[in-house]
Amino acid sequence: MRAVPAVEIGDAAWDAYVLGHPDGWWFHTSHWRRYAVAYADGRDASIALLNDDGSICGVCACVVDAVGLESHGGQPAPALLHNADIWCEAEAFTRPIVVAGRPGGARPPAPPGAVLRDWRTRVIDLAADELVLFGALRQSYRQLVRRFEHEGGETRIGATPGLGAVAQAIHDEQAGRQTRSDETWRLMDEWATLGHAFWVLAGRGSDPTDLLGYAYIIAWKGWAYYASGATLEKNVSHALQWAAIRELRRRGVAHYEIGWQGHATDAKGKAIEFFKAGFGGTDWPVLAVESSPTMVH
Repeated sequence: MRAVPAVEIGDAAWDAYVLGHPDGWWFHTSHWRRYAVAYADGRDASIALLNDDGSICGVCACVVDAVGLESHGGQPAPALLHNADIWCEAEAFTRPIVVAGRPGGARPPAPPGAVLRDWRTRVIDLAADELVLFGALRQSYRQLVRRFEHEGGETRIGATPGLGAVAQAIHDEQAGRQTRSDETWRLMDEWATLGHAFWVLAGRGSDPTDLLGYAYIIAWKGWAYYASGATLEKNVSHALQWAAIRELRRRGVAHYEIGWQGHATDAKGKAIEFFKAGFGGTDWPVLAVESSPTMVH
């Protein structure tokens, strides 16, 4: 077995391995690696592990920022994918990192001295009837969705090129500043046109460019992930999420991961977790490994 930089095997071979591995998820893919690089203005230090015949037997996604610290676009580092329970030396870091596996997947392999953490993420089972899913929403959320519709609000699904720039403008206006690089939004546009994601847009009236908000949903390998969202009017987010749930169910997606639970330490983070927990579903375990600053993965 030997290790080579990811660039040597190419994105197609990398993603084929991730797709075929039972614990491969979106955050292992080359798409997310490129996003993490753009998010951190960093570099891709990912490696692939090869058998003697040159076939891939493992991948280790690893992105570092401009000063050499691990960065994965605001997510934990994805656990090493391999055909055996090993750790590989991709990059030595100068601060603790958290390496997480796919929700419901196998426990990530841990180096000596690592601390195992039981993280939780909220997952909605989309196999249920639509009326059951709507009934699982927090009562106040059901009222807000109905009010939005009663007041003439509309949602639509989009995947055409250029919607990333529209969503970026909404996101920046809500935040009062440019939140992240133009390249991250271009990549999100690319994923949608490739069929890996879609935009949920909210507005009123006949002008499709007069929007009140958006939600961006990644849908890959039978799972969906709530990746981003912003609104310019209070309580539009509830209608956006309900529209996303309906669309994912229509597409036959099995599970919708709406986001982490129980990790927030500030008021804003706790409010976000409360918001996500209001759409039903259950908390799934995500077995994570927290390393010391001297460990490698």
